[in-house]
Amino acid sequence: MESSHSTAFRTALLLGAGVFVALACMIHGANASGMGTIIMQQRSDTPNLGKWTITTPNGRVYADHRGEHMEKIHEVEEGVYSVSIESPSRSSTFTVVYQDNNVIEQTASRYITFSVPRYSNIRVVMTHRVLVEREEKDFVSINLKSNPGEILPGGTARYTLSVSNLTDSTIRNLETSVQYDLSEGEVSGIKDFGTMEMKNLIVWNIPQIYAEQTWTTEFNYRASEIAKAGDMIAMSSRLYGQGLVESGMPQQHLSTKIGVTELPKTGWKTDSLIAGLLASVSLIIVYSIRRRQFVVQTV
Repeated sequence: MESSHSTAFRTALLLGAGVFVALACMIHGANASGMGTIIMQQRSDTPNLGKWTITTPNGRVYADHRGEHMEKIHEVEEGVYSVSIESPSRSSTFTVVYQDNNVIEQTASRYITFSVPRYSNIRVVMTHRVLVEREEKDFVSINLKSNPGEILPGGTARYTLSVSNLTDSTIRNLETSVQYDLSEGEVSGIKDFGTMEMKNLIVWNIPQIYAEQTWTTEFNYRASEIAKAGDMIAMSSRLYGQGLVESGMPQQHLSTKIGVTELPKTGWKTDSLIAGLLASVSLIIVYSIRRRQFVVQTV
């Protein structure tokens, strides 16, 4: 029979092991609860959903090949994550990444990367929109034109920037901008509360555009004196707004160019003809004067 001391020792050992295991489980649970989570969420106009793959900083890959509306990834570690998205057939995808309630990344690309701080809760929302013909025309358009279409070195062109609402409802809180190369010229005559955000960037805030209406503004552009014939002056315009983000079109971009020209030259043939005409006129004048003198003398 075992002594009472051996039995007590064994009991104490088992109790100690149990306490150790319990503490280890508690520590692991605390660490796991302290780590963040990532929620992958899909939205679509149709029952069709896309597929996605997310790669963690340590190379672990999670994938959704069935098209689930929502999936949660636990025990998220700190670092850079990358996501690859396959849109449903005939659809485009716009992705927004939230950290808590703050947007940290947004793109219409199939590939997106973002950084996750320690203990962060991330939500990746993929919104799928069905592609239809003339989708952009059904919403908004931006246009930038110059008059004239060519410009002399040191000359001035008048630009017209317009944003058209092609929907049957009011669009609010739009922002449009124009950017150009300072080495090619300078802008003046800015109207409609446009502000110079940078030396070569003009920004207009558009509170609203009513249904089927167009917002328009104008400004002057003076080409550099050292511009050469054949140079192309580029100017780009962008349109951004909350309504565009919600429609899956976060930004529209437009570029336009005008050419630098020079005063027309007559050419050597035309110069010779003009010289010949001048010479002929001179001879006629001289002959007329001499004839007049002769007539006066004979009278």
